[in-house]
Amino acid sequence: MRELYTAIDAREVEGILAHFADGFRYRSGNAEPIVGRAAFLTRSAAHSALITGMSHYFRQVWERGDSAVVVADVDYTCANGAVVRVPAATVIHRRSDGLIDDIHIITDISAVRNESS
Repeated sequence: MRELYTAIDAREVEGILAHFADGFRYRSGNAEPIVGRAAFLTRSAAHSALITGMSHYFRQVWERGDSAVVVADVDYTCANGAVVRVPAATVIHRRSDGLIDDIHIITDISAVRNESS
């Protein structure tokens, strides 16, 4: 889990995608789910336009079998230099080979959007 979030915080897209199965399902907040790497890259590029950095601070991590739940505080660094902290919970499902095939991030980044506009 830490390797995935290290790649996320470093914004290393290939490092992030190395943890995901082909055809994975990704949903963030109340946005429509997307499927696969190409859709993730498009969504990631749009998200990167809002921020210049992010840092996750784990509060709780539960792992059981093929599932995990991560509760974290996330600091987003906006293009204007402001840092906005928001809570997040992420539900992760892995295939038997350990690759993520479904991830749902539950958060509200409206404060980040407001600061970035």
